[in-house]
Amino acid sequence: MKSNLPSLFASFFLCFLVLWGSGTSGHGQVTPSQMRLFSLNPASETSLGEVVAASRTHVVAGNPKSGPPIPVAFGGVGSISVFNASTGQRIRQTFAPAIHNNGEFGAALALHGNLLAVGEPGADAVHLYNVATGALLRSITGTAGSRFGGALAMHGNRLAVGAPEDNGGRGAVFVFDVRNGDQLNGAPILHPAPVADDHFGAAVAISGDWLMVGAPKDNTIRGIDAGSAFVFELDQFNRVFTFDGTGLAGDPLDDNDNLGASVAIHGPVFFAGAPFDESGGPALSGSVMVFFAQDSEFVVLRSDTPINQGFFGQSMAFADGLLAVGEPGAEDIVDGSPVTRAGKTHVFSVMDSLNPNRVAILESRKGLETQGGDEFGTSVAVCGNRVYAASELDNDGDFPGAVIRFDPISRQPDSHRSDAVVLQRGDSVEGLPGATF
Repeated sequence: MKSNLPSLFASFFLCFLVLWGSGTSGHGQVTPSQMRLFSLNPASETSLGEVVAASRTHVVAGNPKSGPPIPVAFGGVGSISVFNASTGQRIRQTFAPAIHNNGEFGAALALHGNLLAVGEPGADAVHLYNVATGALLRSITGTAGSRFGGALAMHGNRLAVGAPEDNGGRGAVFVFDVRNGDQLNGAPILHPAPVADDHFGAAVAISGDWLMVGAPKDNTIRGIDAGSAFVFELDQFNRVFTFDGTGLAGDPLDDNDNLGASVAIHGPVFFAGAPFDESGGPALSGSVMVFFAQDSEFVVLRSDTPINQGFFGQSMAFADGLLAVGEPGAEDIVDGSPVTRAGKTHVFSVMDSLNPNRVAILESRKGLETQGGDEFGTSVAVCGNRVYAASELDNDGDFPGAVIRFDPISRQPDSHRSDAVVLQRGDSVEGLPGATF
């Protein structure tokens, strides 16, 4: 832990995400409004929001478990729902160009400007759409059985596609030019020492010329399935950083922590989720590791109230100075009684990417009508002053799921931070900085 790192401050309330107080605070913050985006056909659109992506104009929610548009004996075909970001009105529902049993269309999303990439890992395919018109632009396919399209990141003309089951689960990442679908570099990006079931490519993020890749099942000096994350420079496609525990004094991670299950980038600051980490106390409470390009030190973020199977860090998104971290297993207290797996979302303010002292914690809240088992925070997205958090198992119906929009969320400079605790432990999509999420 950095010796010059000031305390990171947080206070967490019971109902709404509030920034330094409810209503209008002394710092000019106001209570964010909440808008619920939901399924219109709950019987067939199970798990809306298992994945969510957002831009200033559109919100896209993935339903990889949803049924087909016609009555056939297929399951897990998948679909996506596109919403107007301002009004919350659903614009369209889209299915894969060809229906595949267990295709899981919508299991991964990347949104950059008007370009939307949709993963269909059960069919080893990625489809590119114009999000404004719904027009299919092209489809890209990978090796059968590799789960090509299981993770996506997009920035500029580059699209990174994770295939975590490629080559016996060793995994691979492919980078394409979205303008023509051509693969860049002529070869996939691989783990530097690939071993079966590393799941390299389970999470990807792009920021500028940097690509970050998670390998949550990697066996490292930390232990079996401790997980790791890597950063590659995309001009030369060479590896520049490895986060596997080497050279990190006081590194809290060990066996089965699954570092790299989610990843995000903010300039020279790199974030990697370890949702099975137990160093915060309770089993599988989770954490997020924050690494810095300029040195070998790190910061660990945890939940304010770590809980057994909280899975803090299962989902993550960074954009516009805000980092959102999902904790879908978090407990809530309603009318004096605990509510299990209600879930919550933590929002951190990152004001200056070159100075880790300026990482501050905003307050996180749950969605409207949160109930036990909703798993709010299954996926998260950030765009501008808005934070989106999904309840994949929201049970207002036949577990159709829902996405909650919080607006506005403001950032605070260090001078506005007040009392609390040190946490130990872009544009972007869930773990995909650079795409508008």
